[in-house]
Parts: sequence; C-alpha cells; structure tokens
Amino acid sequence: MNKINLRRALLASTAFCSFVYAVSGTPALARRAILEVSAPPPGQSEIIASDERWEEVLVGIANGEIGTLTVAPGAALTTGHRSYGRSYYSEGGIVGVEEGSTGTVIISGPGANWTDESDFVLIGQAGMGKLQLANDGVWNTQNVTIGSEQTGNGTVTLNGPGTRWNNAYTAIIGGNGTGTVTVSGGAQVHNDEGLYIGGGQLRLLRSLEPETGNGALTITGAGSTWFNRNGVNIARNAGSTGSLTVENGGSFQTYEGSLYAGLGATITVTGPGSSMLIGTRNATPPVDWSDGDGWFSPDEGATTVISNGATLNADASYIGSAGTEAVTSITVTGAGTTWYNWLNIYVGGTGNGDPGRGSAVVADGAVATSYTGAVGVDEGSSGTLLVTGQGTVFQVLARTGFSGNFRVGFAGEATVTVQDGATLSAANLIRIADLEGSVGTLNIGAAEGQAPVAPGTVIGANGVYFGEGDATLVFNHTSTGLVFNNELSGTGGEIRHLAGVTNFTVNSPDFTGTLDLIGGTVKVNAAIPGMAVNVGSGTTLGGNSTIGALTVAAGGIIAPGNSIGTIAVTGDVTFSPGSIYQVELDANGNSDLIAATGQAFLNGATVALVTLDPQESYRHPQVYTIVSAAGGVVGSFGAVTTDSMFLTVDVNDLANGINVVISVPDNAFASVAATPNQFATAGALGTLGQVGPSLALYNSLLFLNSASEARLAYDQLSGEVHASAQSVFMEQSSLIRGALNDRLRAA
Repeated sequence: MNKINLRRALLASTAFCSFVYAVSGTPALARRAILEVSAPPPGQSEIIASDERWEEVLVGIANGEIGTLTVAPGAALTTGHRSYGRSYYSEGGIVGVEEGSTGTVIISGPGANWTDESDFVLIGQAGMGKLQLANDGVWNTQNVTIGSEQTGNGTVTLNGPGTRWNNAYTAIIGGNGTGTVTVSGGAQVHNDEGLYIGGGQLRLLRSLEPETGNGALTITGAGSTWFNRNGVNIARNAGSTGSLTVENGGSFQTYEGSLYAGLGATITVTGPGSSMLIGTRNATPPVDWSDGDGWFSPDEGATTVISNGATLNADASYIGSAGTEAVTSITVTGAGTTWYNWLNIYVGGTGNGDPGRGSAVVADGAVATSYTGAVGVDEGSSGTLLVTGQGTVFQVLARTGFSGNFRVGFAGEATVTVQDGATLSAANLIRIADLEGSVGTLNIGAAEGQAPVAPGTVIGANGVYFGEGDATLVFNHTSTGLVFNNELSGTGGEIRHLAGVTNFTVNSPDFTGTLDLIGGTVKVNAAIPGMAVNVGSGTTLGGNSTIGALTVAAGGIIAPGNSIGTIAVTGDVTFSPGSIYQVELDANGNSDLIAATGQAFLNGATVALVTLDPQESYRHPQVYTIVSAAGGVVGSFGAVTTDSMFLTVDVNDLANGINVVISVPDNAFASVAATPNQFATAGALGTLGQVGPSLALYNSLLFLNSASEARLAYDQLSGEVHASAQSVFMEQSSLIRGALNDRLRAA
C-alpha cells in the first residue's frame, strides 16, 4: 500500500477531527486535516471561495485521476505547519501526486491567495502538476519543488502585474523530474534562499543522492521579475538540464548570491530592457573581491547568450571555472547589448588555481566592461575570446585598486582575436603570456591558418607587454593601412605578420622580441631597436625606423622609408640570395639607406632602383650611398635593375658601405635605333639641354625600359624635316612626356 492510500485511510478514520491553528495577527481558523481533490475522468473540481485552512492539500492523486482546485478572488487558502527540527518534513500541498495523475491549482483575481506554512510544496511529485497564478493572485510558500520524482512534471505560470509568488527558502525547478516556470505580464517572484533549475541540492525525504531533473525558468515581458536572495544553481548535477531565459524586457536579479551553472545549463537574456543582475547589493563598485556580492560563474560546458540589447551585470564573471574538458561559452551580441562587471571578466579559470575551459564572443556592436580581465587564467586553464564587428567593444577600465590590465594568458593558455572593426582596450597594459609556462596569442584580423579578415583595433594605454611565457602577436588582416600605435615591451615574444599592410608607429625601447614577416607588408616608423626582423619570401619591410638584426629571405623585399627613407639596424643585416633591396632616388642625391651598426652580408642579392627623378640630370654620373655598415661589408650585391634601359648603374663596394653610380653612356639613344630617321632623332636627343622642358623631354625618353618603346618614340618625334630638330622635339614632346608620366605613375 503506497503513501497516498495510507493517508486516505488515516483521513477516513479521522474524518470528523479538527484542529485549531492560530496565525499571529489573524483570527484562528479551524485547520482540517487533508483536502483531496481528485477523481477519475472527467475529474473533480473544487473552489476555495472564502478563507480556509487545511493541514495538506492533494490535487490529482492516483493514476488516471484528475483534480482542479481554484482559489477565487478574495479567498485565502492556508495549508501546513512547519516541522521545526522534528525527524520528518511536513508537506502542505502536492499537486500531481502519483504517476499518471493530473492536478491543477488556479489562484486568480484580487485577493486570491494560497499561503503554505509547511516545509515544502510539490508541484508534479510523480504525476503532472500545474499551478496558475494570474490577475493579482498571490502564492506564499516556504520551499517548493516543481517536478519532484523522475516521472513528475510540474508547471507554474504567473501572469499580470499584481501577481506574485513569495518563497521564503529554496525553490527547485526540475528536481528529479521536469519543472517549468514562466513569469510574464509584469508578475514578480521573490525567492529568499537558493534556486535550483534542473536538479535539486538533495532529494528531500528520499535519499542523499543528487537530483538529475530538467528545469526551465522563463521571465518574459516588461516588469516581469525574479528576485533571488542567495545562490542560483543551474544543471550542476550530472545528467540534469536547466534553462534560464529572460526576454522581452524581463529581469532576473540576485542579492547576496552568485549564479553557478553546469554542463546541461543554457542561459539566455535577449531583447531591449531584458536584464540579468547578479549581486545587486552593491550600488557602487565593491572595493575588492571580499566586498563582492555575486559572481556570474557558468562552468562545465554551460552555454550563455546575451543578445539584442539585453544586459548582464555582475560583480564578476568567471566563464569556465571547473576542471573539466567541457568548454563553457558565452556570446554577447548586438547593438545595445552590455556585459558589465564591477571587478573582473575571467575566461578559463578563476584566479584561485582552479583550471577551467572557457570561450567568449563579443560581437556586432555589444560592449563588455570590467576592471581587470584575463583569458587562460590558471595553470592548466584555457580560454578564447573573439571580439568582432563594427562598434563592438571589450574594455578594461581602471579605478582605485584596479590598474586596468588585460591578460592574454595569465598562467594558462589563451587566444584572443580582434577583427572586423571591433575594439579591445585596456586602461593600462595588454599583457600576453604573463607568467612563465603560460601561452598567449593575440590575433588582429584572423587567427593563423584562417583566411585574413578586416582587422580590429587594439589599444593598450601603456602598451602591449610580452610576458615570461610563450607570447605571440599575429597580424592576419585585409587592411592596406592598419596603424598599430601601441608601445611594445617585454623580453622575448614573437610578432607574426601574415597578411595586410601594418604600420608600427610607437617607439618601443624595452622590447626585445622578433618580427617575422610571413605575408603582407610592414612599415616600421618607430625606434624598436631590440626587435629582430625576419623578412620572408613575398613580403616587404618599409618605413623609417630603428630595428634590431635584419634578415631577408629569398623573395623578400626591403624598401626603406615611406618614400625615401632609412632603416637603421642595431646589429647585422643579412640578405639571402634571391632577396631584393628596393632603392628610391631623388634629385638631391638622396636615396634609401640601410645603416647597420654591425656587418652587412650581401650574398648576391638584387638591387632594384625605382622612382628615378625626372627633374634630375643623369648625363653626368650621380653617386648614392645605399648601405652603410660599421662592422664592414661581406660579399656583394648581384644584379642591379632600373626602370631605364639606357642608364648604366655601377655598384661600388666599399669597406663599410655600398655606393651606386648612375650615368648615361655615350650614344645611349642611338644604341637601339634601327632606321635612318631613328638614328637622326636619337642623335639630336643627345644634344638636348639638361634643364627645364628640355630635361623633362630627355628624361621621358631616358626612362623608357624597352627598345620597342624607344623606337616608337623616335618615330613619333621625327615627323617632317625642320630646320631645327630641337624645335620639333619641343613642339611634339607633350605626347611622349604625358604617356611616360602615366607609365611612371602606374608603376
């Protein structure tokens, strides 16, 4: 005989017994034993139309039975009494008692009220239980489990601005069964102790094993609120699932309590005005962690999405803080969406030595804020952060006691990616691989191995620091003019440039790492004397700079300056065979220069002379210094190329440098003539003056780079025989000059 039949037998033997239970401040009501509302289909319905008191209410009891209890407007139902330390727990109400039963309680209308004074109420113990609160109805309880046993299925709905559920202690939604709660239309819930969604803390009256149920709490609509004192636990027991959804302007708040979530947990906050506020005791920033009120701490693979203008506020957030292989994730996305923390955002770990795995995405105009931040916090932890989309901001601010550092790998392993117009900023330093043994990678654009994308902006107010671990900064983007204006510091570390054009603009005297050009173009317009630079095949190094040792691989290009400029090298310069030194020249005898304090190893590299000056006369030799090396020159350059087939370039190898001499050999123009008219024109060209328009015409032909182009120009210039060949050349030179200038500009 089961528990329910025993109760019925007891009820039959004491049918005429009554008790008096006084409630302070109210008249004493006769307390009758047990109210049962249950019958085979079509079921039994009862209405509480006035104030009534019962020891216990059972609605929908046996398999196949149906019961409906309605508390009418103005009526008050009171049930139960507290056990107060006795060896048993008291139950004031069970709705949906046995498997296969269906029970419904409706509390609707002004003054409609069910107050339970027992230890707990079960909605859906083993059967299906429903409780509906609406139109200013009120439910007052001590402890509630919704969906208690494995077969139990409980549903609680609240709707309307005056509708309210007050729970003095613990609420369990989906204990060992399935529980669902929906708060809508401005209704409110005040829960003064713990909240468990999907698996309770312990199975009351049954065993000490954790519960593994399925729970869902939804708060929807403006004014709809769940206010929770103390902690919140979502699906933390193995095998349980739990969801917490706040939408359409609803709000979920905790006071003096944190939110913890496990593997089966899903947290969603979405829509303008929707909010999740964890730890609302502090109206001003807590001084430190000891003064904090509530942590947002999903772990063990929980999933969180904050979107479409919603808000998540917490004293601190820990994304992935448990030592499991499952990755805990949070996505914060959409314009107007905010994630604000008085203390920290940690992704992967807690800072207390607890390893974890976390992943965070801030996207599409969302803003995340904290006063210290880290990804890959503890040894053994790992974390990723993606900041992406125009208007997206991940910012670490400073205040008293918090300097505003952001760490890409503190003691663990971290990857942070900033792309597509988003901004990552820190009021102090961005620190990569801070402690020994840590691994940190900061990607601007895409991660290595992925196709390049538009970059984001990285701002460390006091720069980017490469720490004692394995620190890497990656550029893999599509911009043709990305300015990286952060001071670099730290011993070691690697900068890997994979794609795009990046300009380093801030002097960094305290950085001693390496820049590896693997793809794209880098311009260093700053003094970074401790940065060794390796220029790979197909890449270009430019700018006016001071750098460390310079190595150029086959196919790599060195092009000092932003036009003509100097790369100063505090160490050796090594050109590999097949590498290219691209040199610009001007009319004042200036040229690009590589100036090294060490040796220059040339190894037959190619010198490519570009951008010859149309205002400079090369009829008489011009001398340019393109390499100086205080430690001496080893080897020679190989081929020297120019844009002109007529110029002669001589390379002078000096003890501590390289000069190039540019001149025009005698009869240079005539060397490609093929017809009498062409010979005549070529000879006349050699007599042109070396100033003004005559020089311009002379150089427009001098800078041609093929015999066929020169012959065509001669034919165009010859025309009819005139008394003065020079006047003909002057009259018809505009066409040739214009065409050549177009070619030079295109080059």
